[in-house]
Amino acid sequence: MENPACVEIGAVGYNVKSVQARSNCLNVVSSVLTRDSDKELVRSLKLNTKITQKIDGMTFETTLPDEPDAYGGWWISIYDEKELSNARASREELLTITQPKTKPKFFISVATQSPNYWSSDDIPTYSRPSASSGYNGGEVYVHGYYRANGTYVNGYTRSAPHSR
Repeated sequence: MENPACVEIGAVGYNVKSVQARSNCLNVVSSVLTRDSDKELVRSLKLNTKITQKIDGMTFETTLPDEPDAYGGWWISIYDEKELSNARASREELLTITQPKTKPKFFISVATQSPNYWSSDDIPTYSRPSASSGYNGGEVYVHGYYRANGTYVNGYTRSAPHSR
């Protein structure tokens, strides 16, 4: 697109707290701007501060992770409100590209989809016991995940604690 109405980039997940990731976002946005004054403004933005600046019809804005429209990410947006309004779909265009919400006409039971599903007699025999059943043996695979501090924990197999 030659003249976009908006450019937005952000850091999410474990990168949301990374100064380097935020700095990379600023560099990417700066690289697509054509005016030197706009590039200088982007480079001068503080990474941990909410900023909204309007210059020559353009809005330069940062969105912090705790804001409702941030979805937990850190964002930088540069947009022209007039061009955004012009780019929006008209009511007629929306009607041609959207589908109304409808309830399904029928419901297929999982049991009727395939004869290979377990019967009610098979479930207690073959399924993993629930925690409330007193079962405390075996192993469970734990998928990789990110801790609150941003460090990644690789997936691993966890064994049940051994009683002494």
